[in-house]
Amino acid sequence: QDRDRIAREPAFHVLLRLEFEEHGCKLRALNDRGDSPEDQLTEGILDQLAKFERLKTAEQTRRGRVRKAKEGRLVGTARALHGFKYNAARDGFVIHEPEMLVVEKIFRLPAQGLGVKAIQSRLYKEGVLNQNGRKVWRRSVIQRMIRNDAYKPHSYHEVEELVSSEATAQLDPNEKYGVEWYNREKVVVRTISEQDSNGDRRYRKRQIRKPRPKEEWVAIPVPAYLSRDL
Repeated sequence: QDRDRIAREPAFHVLLRLEFEEHGCKLRALNDRGDSPEDQLTEGILDQLAKFERLKTAEQTRRGRVRKAKEGRLVGTARALHGFKYNAARDGFVIHEPEMLVVEKIFRLPAQGLGVKAIQSRLYKEGVLNQNGRKVWRRSVIQRMIRNDAYKPHSYHEVEELVSSEATAQLDPNEKYGVEWYNREKVVVRTISEQDSNGDRRYRKRQIRKPRPKEEWVAIPVPAYLSRDL
């Protein structure tokens, strides 16, 4: 139907059109204007407007998610952290005790002096399954879990200093909370042009994660399970 469905970046559309023309083939969409110079100028302007609308929509979506996080609500991803499940609205965590017992076990191992490699071996020998139901735990997963503030109990006053007043109003002063961080990274998607083994050109997308300034991070309180001593 629309030209911008062939390639979202106008520059890539031009490259594809030129490459197809080398093989005697044309790209066509139902909203094409024609082949005259005036038609191509109009199409170029429309392609840029379509790109602007996509970027504007993406920015509005991002701002909406940041607003949601500042209200103390999680921005749902495909899977909750190990030890948690999403609530019915998918904007908060609830404790999933069978998995959280595994998390507690993993925290006790470094407390006993074990390094990450030794923890990985211990979990494998004892048949402790990861979130995907497999016996082998990746060391990076173990490291991220141990360093994740979502598992570390914070007092009400500690959390109060991190979250917005809207989120604080929902907290119980007598409870402890973990902290899940949102907006810590910016994901940049780049399209890379390269040649394959046959000498033909191909395009692939590459995601690059860049850290955001700490003042842009948003703290979201989540239920705490582990003891503060641990």
